[in-house]
Amino acid sequence: MPEQSHSVVDPRVFAATGLDRLGASPLRAVDPQRVGPFRILALIGSGGMGRIYLGRDPNGGLGLAAVKVIRPEYAEDVQFRRRFEREAEALARVQGGQTAVLLGRGFDQDLLWMATEYIPGLSLSATVAEHGTLDLAAAWRLAADLGQAVGAMERAAVVHRDIKPPM
Repeated sequence: MPEQSHSVVDPRVFAATGLDRLGASPLRAVDPQRVGPFRILALIGSGGMGRIYLGRDPNGGLGLAAVKVIRPEYAEDVQFRRRFEREAEALARVQGGQTAVLLGRGFDQDLLWMATEYIPGLSLSATVAEHGTLDLAAAWRLAADLGQAVGAMERAAVVHRDIKPPM
């Protein structure tokens, strides 16, 4: 079993870290403390297939990581694990300044996971909520960066089938 936290972090202590400004949440008692080589610091996202944590390489070599941990019901499915491995292999082939670098992946201690470099920043919806609609120059810059990212995927023969606005 993965190493577990034995207490929930005090929200006041967590707020003092500044991670809450990045949309991160404190870990719960059921969240892993370590995934692969990464020490888990906070929760940064959740979806139908799993949770995404902010992690740090304990040796400091890999810096901060976004660590995606798949829900157990999917992780136990051999066909799902094969698809997940193909996704990780595809991500490893993508090279570009607008894409996150794959740092590692694994299936250990009952956890199926993948880690990419963590790139801090607000989501588009949070940016618009905080600063208002993008001006024309910012919208064109966003479109150009997205185009470069899709181009990097195309050069690696990857089809992203999941580009969509947040719900």
